[in-house]
Amino acid sequence: IHGVYILGAIGGGDAVIPLLRAARWAVAYDCDWVTEDLPSIFGKLGTIAMDELKKIAKDRTSDWYTRAIAIEGLAAITIYNPETEKEVFPFIHSILIDDNEDRDAIQTAAHVLIDFLRQEYRKDLLRFGKKERELKEKNIGYTASFYEDEVEEGFSKGEKDIWTYTNDWLSFYDEDEIRKRQERWKKEEEEERRREAAEVAHIRPKVGRNDPC
Repeated sequence: IHGVYILGAIGGGDAVIPLLRAARWAVAYDCDWVTEDLPSIFGKLGTIAMDELKKIAKDRTSDWYTRAIAIEGLAAITIYNPETEKEVFPFIHSILIDDNEDRDAIQTAAHVLIDFLRQEYRKDLLRFGKKERELKEKNIGYTASFYEDEVEEGFSKGEKDIWTYTNDWLSFYDEDEIRKRQERWKKEEEEERRREAAEVAHIRPKVGRNDPC
């Protein structure tokens, strides 16, 4: 975690590959401290990260969550480098409309395009929402992203939802954040001790005075 945050703060081209490796490990070990902040970190790294992020985003052998980080990282770059929009969003749109793509990757692309209110892809997003509804009706266990009415609602509000692409990961080191983490960890440790004590008490039967030794 510290390595990722500090490397992201240092920036530069040499940080790109190590951070992409960190993304794979963070996904494998379910480390949300890293996975949730990497898109913002890549956004700040800027255009130097684009080529490698595009490779991961299109790599169907990669875990879908790693690909999602890459897709969201590309979108985050456009916040600080608006000139990249003409390259990034058509790229993300190509994932959305690819019927041979992994459904999770398609859902990620859809979320990004609706988050950034890309009007030029409105029809395809409506089509996506309709498809999600159909898949949900066919399979109760299917986890749908959003339906066509939610697409219309999002565009009608006219407010981009980009806070997840601009996280200040260095707030991790703010005194208040450190205090909150320490308090939470202390509470979690106490709960774990109580849970273990309860399990031991349940497993170990009480011994009566007339029981054999």
